[in-house]
Order: sequence, then C-alpha cells, then structure tokens
Amino acid sequence: MSTATFFFIAFVAFVIVKPLVMRLLASTGSAERSGTDQAATPSSDWNVVASTLGLRTAPRRRSQYMWGTIGEFSVSLDGRSGGAKIEVEYESTLRDFDIRPKVHNGRRFTNAEPVLTGNAEFDAAFETHSHRPEELLNFLTPVRQVALLALHSAVAIDEIDEDEIEIRLPATCSPSDTIEAVELAVYVAGVLSGTATPPTPTATSRHNDVQDTLMSAPQDTIR
Repeated sequence: MSTATFFFIAFVAFVIVKPLVMRLLASTGSAERSGTDQAATPSSDWNVVASTLGLRTAPRRRSQYMWGTIGEFSVSLDGRSGGAKIEVEYESTLRDFDIRPKVHNGRRFTNAEPVLTGNAEFDAAFETHSHRPEELLNFLTPVRQVALLALHSAVAIDEIDEDEIEIRLPATCSPSDTIEAVELAVYVAGVLSGTATPPTPTATSRHNDVQDTLMSAPQDTIR
C-alpha cells in the first residue's frame, strides 16, 4: 500500500473522526446520567446547521427539513426532537449492493449473496450483500473500507447502497457536531464515488501526530 494511502487512513481515523466520536459519546453519556429526556432541538440550532452548510430550510409540523447540495452531492436533513436523519446522494461506480451495520433492528437482506471481504474488523461491523460479489470485493478497497468504518464509529448508519448514504444522529448533537457529521458523510460519499482526495493538514504538529500514529499502527488495521 502506498504512503499516500497510509497517510489518508491515519488522517481520517485520528484527525477527522476521533474528535467527533468523543464529543458524541460525551454528550450521550451526559444525557444518560441526567435521567431526563432531551428537549427538542431549538429551531435556531437547525438554522445554524442550515446556514453553515448552505442548505435551504422549511419547517414541518414535527421537524425541520433541510436540503441542498454540498459539493456535487445532494444532501437532506430531517431534524426532529429525537435526532436527525441525514441522506447523502451520490453515484457509485458499482451498482446493486447494500451495506448495513451487523445489528440493524432485526432487518435482514433478501435475494442477494452475502459478501465477506476478509477484513475481520469490516466483516464484524457490516452486513454486505450484492448480486455481484466479485465486483463488490474489488470495489471495497482498503481506503473505502476505512472510510466506512470511520463513519460507522462516528454515527448510526441506517443503510449504504449504490446511490445513497443514510445515517442518524442523536438528539444530543450540537450544531457543530451535526455539521461535522454531515461533512463526514459527504466525504465518505466522495470516497465511494471515487471523487474524494485525501485532505492535507495545515498544522505541522498535526502532521507529526498523524505520522507518529501511522508508524505505530498495527498493520492488520489497514488491510
């Protein structure tokens, strides 16, 4: 695997995803300790999300609906008091596949052949099915697997198929966390569509941290 690929994997896993995951875990734990239901997300918070991401917004009876385009991808966000449902539309180079978390509310795939990648971490996290298993194995490159695992560690994935990523966020998400989660989903859409390029850190210290992590990372985490 090339040095550029190593750097991309380390950067996504430790610079982009980890801070978001830690904040989500902290906010969820705080809600559980309080023992009270979360209040509905204020409309002003949804307005911050919409304006920052450049999305249009329309209030509904029980939710705040946002939609628009980020980069080349169509994005919609349905914000409710219990959390937000986010959909990112993209065009994959492969058709006819479904990827979902291993435990998904009892739902199971039908009329498609299960696919195992050989990456124990990925196969433990996801149920992956396709009518074209060999093509799907070629499609799920190490970089794409890492991107999907990063998304899985940060948010609740409903489903990923050849044209859409569907995720959910808890009610405890702040506007900044919601924005980062949307941007991460959009970036993963770019990885799956083959249009994304590895981001470049601007801070020297951040670059050194990533390099240190890369050098110490076990090889089986990036197969």
